[in-house]
Amino acid sequence: MRCPNCNSENVDGDKFCRYCGSELTAKVFNDNDKFIQAYVGDNYDNFIRESFNVGAFFFGPAYLLYRKMFLYTFIYFMISLMFSFVIPLVPNIILGFVINSLYLSHANEKVRLIKAENKDLSETELLDKCRDKGGTSFLPVLIYIAIIMAIFVSFVWFVYFILKIEDDMIIEPKPFYETGLEVDYDVPSGFNSLNDNTHDAVSDSHDCRIYSHDNYKGVTFSDEEFIKKYAGNNDLITKSINGDTWYSFIKRGNKNEEIHTYISIKEEKAFFVEYTIFNDSDKYCSNSLKTVANSLKLVDKNGVEA
Repeated sequence: MRCPNCNSENVDGDKFCRYCGSELTAKVFNDNDKFIQAYVGDNYDNFIRESFNVGAFFFGPAYLLYRKMFLYTFIYFMISLMFSFVIPLVPNIILGFVINSLYLSHANEKVRLIKAENKDLSETELLDKCRDKGGTSFLPVLIYIAIIMAIFVSFVWFVYFILKIEDDMIIEPKPFYETGLEVDYDVPSGFNSLNDNTHDAVSDSHDCRIYSHDNYKGVTFSDEEFIKKYAGNNDLITKSINGDTWYSFIKRGNKNEEIHTYISIKEEKAFFVEYTIFNDSDKYCSNSLKTVANSLKLVDKNGVEA
């Protein structure tokens, strides 16, 4: 026999509950049982007979909310946090086995409170009160689903936002533009060409070399800030040579090495000329540099100055 007050099992024939001392007469039990049945609703017999609740197993917290067991829903989430990284189904399996007896105890406690708070009501009114307070409700379930959906949408937007930021931070290399222009300059006497198709040359008797190219990967060529970043801490000089603006600076390397760099930007393309002096004891390389620097110009494929 189950105690109507604490819902504990007792031996049939006991007149008082072994756990709380309440009277266990058949009349008292039957009277309390109908209030519990009113609170539980149509599935009361299933809670009495079945040892495993399939609905609680599959729907977990949604089922608890459906049965208005709000405190137990919170406890379920706390337990889920402990098991989620090990065996995610453990809380649902446990819930499936304990929910029936747990819910009957919950219903019994709620009925006891309803009776205590409404002593002036008739039996019929108490039964209606139990049905109103108990039973099921879809509203908490709908709120739960709405919260889950809101969290999911927020997570998706968060991931999208993070990926978009990372994507925006990736600087795509600007493509090389075919401007039809190229660097031209006078090659000093005593220099041998390194390539028949370019002006690249090296002195055959002194330690100096000329190298030119007309692109630079990954920069915004129209932005002159690139020039300053490329020059680094070296002093940057701006001068007009043959109608074009050229930027020049000197990088000093090991021992007596000097790299004289000239850069001009036109039609969103960078044109470079680097004149390297390894040893300039007799000033031959310095004098040859003047020949190169003063003759710098941008020409089209036919050699016509731009």
